[in-house]
Amino acid sequence: MKFSYAMLPDYPLTESLESIRLADELSFHACYAADETWHKDVWLLFAAAAGRTSRIRLGPSVSPVTLREPTLIAQAVATLDELSGGRAEAVLSSGNFGLLAQYRIDWARTRPVRTRVPLKLGAMRGPKSFEAAGELSDGCHHALSYTREAYDYAVRHIRAGAERAGRDWRALDIGAWVVFATGPDSAAAKDPARSMVGIYASSMPEEQLRRNGVDPGEPRPVIKAIADGDLARGTELTTPETAERLSVAGTPEECREKIRREIAPTGVNHVICTITDRTPVRAFTGRDLPEVADVNTQLRLVHDQIMPGFA
Repeated sequence: MKFSYAMLPDYPLTESLESIRLADELSFHACYAADETWHKDVWLLFAAAAGRTSRIRLGPSVSPVTLREPTLIAQAVATLDELSGGRAEAVLSSGNFGLLAQYRIDWARTRPVRTRVPLKLGAMRGPKSFEAAGELSDGCHHALSYTREAYDYAVRHIRAGAERAGRDWRALDIGAWVVFATGPDSAAAKDPARSMVGIYASSMPEEQLRRNGVDPGEPRPVIKAIADGDLARGTELTTPETAERLSVAGTPEECREKIRREIAPTGVNHVICTITDRTPVRAFTGRDLPEVADVNTQLRLVHDQIMPGFA
């Protein structure tokens, strides 16, 4: 089982670069970041990180082709691949790498170190998106699921797509992209996760909520508050029970057990921890949680107390 660090690039750049350097030192597989216009530019961040790291893979998860023209994604990832010595990859939020040819991409703009850079699909609802990932790409990062039922469903359709194309589904990168927070104090770790769960739940299709044991009507007041711009109210309306179901949070032992019970048995081979500490919570909701373990502390806890259980 691989473990990666996913960040929202809202931290001061010096802090983000230090966290990526630490993740590299601790042998995390990759560092991913959301390529979205309301955060700092991930491509510039990763270009700077490439020169300060040696092993960790770098790339967006996800980069949406609806917001960034695919030719420019290809150009950026190829440049990042050269800068990092062959450590770049990209996860796209819609379409697949076969679609890039329709844009008449001129690879002579810049060429990656490898003849082929890994491209994966991000998917949530399914089944067609999961099957497309299995059939056409190098894998699938499935965001925001936390139950065995949800991952069994995703992997079943990824496998169907792969087998339709005569591919070995077990060779694909099947990633679980989860809201994550850990620390020695269980309640303190679960508090920042609750602050972010409502924000992410607003993007979850009803089918996915049901596969995660959540009635779609339950988060509607939360989603409405967030749509109205009141993120703090959205957090208040997110019950601890909902937050528990829609995150991996708590002590390292609690997080390890949830991954072992709900995710690992399904065929997922990659856990992507969207680590949450006081910085993104404060940026999104205005809440300050000084007792929460910071990103670097959480990275060390994942390395020391969670990763060994899945070696």
